[in-house]
Parts: sequence; C-alpha cells; structure tokens
Amino acid sequence: MARYTPAKLDAIRRLYPEGGAAACRAAMPAHSLASIIQVAGRIGVKLSEKAYSLKMQEGAALRAASDKKAARLRSYKYTKPGQDSPRVTSPRKCLRCGNDFESEGPMNRICGACKSLNAKEYEPNSGG
Repeated sequence: MARYTPAKLDAIRRLYPEGGAAACRAAMPAHSLASIIQVAGRIGVKLSEKAYSLKMQEGAALRAASDKKAARLRSYKYTKPGQDSPRVTSPRKCLRCGNDFESEGPMNRICGACKSLNAKEYEPNSGG
C-alpha cells in the first residue's frame, strides 16, 4: 500500500476542494478513491460548494437510473429477450381424481383434465 507523503497531502489539499477524489486520483494513481476521500476527511479538506452540488447532482442521476433498472427487473412481466426459462415440474397427485401429473409448482394441485371438467361444471347456463 502506498503511503501518503507530505507532497501527496499537499496535492490533496490543492486538488480535492475543486476536483474531488477523481482529480487527486489522476495525480496519484497508486491510491484508491476511497482512500483519498478518507485522508481528505482526516486532514480536514472538504469539497467546495460548487463541487459538492455537482457531486450530488451526479449521484441523484445515477440513483434515478438505477431505480428505473431495478423497477424493470422487479416487474413480473420482465424477461430477458431470447431467454425463456424452462418450466420446472414435479410429480404430484391431483386433489380431485388422485392421478399423478406434472405440477408446475405448489399452486398447481389439479391436473389438466380435472381443470377442464371444473370449467365445464361451473360454466354459467347460456339458455336460462
């Protein structure tokens, strides 16, 4: 790990207020952005009002873009183009007839034949 020499500390005092950690990193590539921010705080150097407001605007834009992407990924309708997930099935006994069938999950407890029978039984009369 590279140490901060007095010359590097002076560079942080000079560059950090207007350019932030990125400007310091350009002058000191051996140090990480997090390390530069930590040292700047330790020696009492802060961003200027202009640099701080710009940083906040950039952060807000990044968060907004990230929120949109997260919402899209959470959407139940979203699937990646060209990737249809294969259905995972497991054998179950039908609750109506007792025959084995391939169930697609815990919500699927009645076989297809019984589902169609149920639909026919509960169909409203069209003539009455």
